[in-house]
Amino acid sequence: MVPFDLNAKQLKPNYIGHDLVRLADAFDNLKISKGKFETTAAYQGRIDALGKKTVYGYLKVGSTFGCVLPRTLSYNADNQRLNAVFTATDIMLESDRTSYDIPSLGVDDGLTYLALPGNREVNLKAGSYIGSNAFGAKTRVERYTMLRYLLLLRNPSDWGLNMTNRSRPSYLPEVAGNTVKLGATVPPPEAKKVMPRLQVLAIFSTAHPFVRTIKSFHTATMDEPYEENGRTVYLGADVKAFWLYDSATGKVYAKLTPDPEPTEAPEKDGG
Repeated sequence: MVPFDLNAKQLKPNYIGHDLVRLADAFDNLKISKGKFETTAAYQGRIDALGKKTVYGYLKVGSTFGCVLPRTLSYNADNQRLNAVFTATDIMLESDRTSYDIPSLGVDDGLTYLALPGNREVNLKAGSYIGSNAFGAKTRVERYTMLRYLLLLRNPSDWGLNMTNRSRPSYLPEVAGNTVKLGATVPPPEAKKVMPRLQVLAIFSTAHPFVRTIKSFHTATMDEPYEENGRTVYLGADVKAFWLYDSATGKVYAKLTPDPEPTEAPEKDGG
């Protein structure tokens, strides 16, 4: 696997991006911590030296990566507009019956932590038991374990995410609240053909600390009779662009960047 090329006009046919799980696990193995008798300068030097280390394949710590995000597609035949939408998740807004072990996430943006949707989540049943409440009512409680991988957005303000309309950059009309939309003008016959194959890529780099893990535990109630031990792995992502592309042919339909002039991709291949 090779680094992502932000200057590419066309992706390879059947391009699937980098594997988020493999990336996160590989970066987690590269984590370092400051020694008790280590100076800040020496610690920073060790962090800087990580940039040339191999993650796997031809990927280096300082490479650019591209991961596929879950998306919702829509099409308006009247104006021939095809849109792909996805939403960043506020990871602090969760059920009040869930407790969390939350470490520092290494994001110094001053905003609520936001995560881009990952495409890997595993829920496994781990048995059951008969539980009861203070009034003696009994019910069967199912036990689950959950593991999921997400991208932790390290630069939300670049995109105007989770910001008021007053603060949001006027040149990013594609962003509303925590939702991002990529669109392209596509004739109906082509749209019908390509929609099942369209994917959204988040293109990003990362920096130390690369990975953070949040553990969670959902307590069972009579209304929600299940327990869940969860682990969410976040790979930090300084997102440079979002692309909308045909996963079969590699054709890029739209590119969205935090620059003042987001544009649709060219129609023809560019090498």
